Amino acid sequence: MFLAMTNSSADPWLKAQIDAAVAPYRDRLSEEEIAWMREQLAEVLAADPAASTLVRRARPITVDESGEVRRGPGGQVIQAPAGSNVVSIGRAGKKVG
Repeated sequence: MFLAMTNSSADPWLKAQIDAAVAPYRDRLSEEEIAWMREQLAEVLAADPAASTLVRRARPITVDESGEVRRGPGGQVIQAPAGSNVVSIGRAGKKVG
């Protein structure tokens, strides 16, 4: 049921986080209780603004395959501040740009 409510089946990272959160209770609770916990957790993570912010911040940063584009939460491109000493390093370990 929680998969339909939050569409976490389309988000394997979020599903893995929920699975990890309920894992310690697998031997202690019934499958029905575990399913209820999953539903509640998924609902809170989807509906609560503070929880949604935490999920967005915890999500691993996505990097373009080339390794030349830094991405932040939600896949937003992060630009290095002007005059900073941030450089891009290619796969061969050489400075790019």
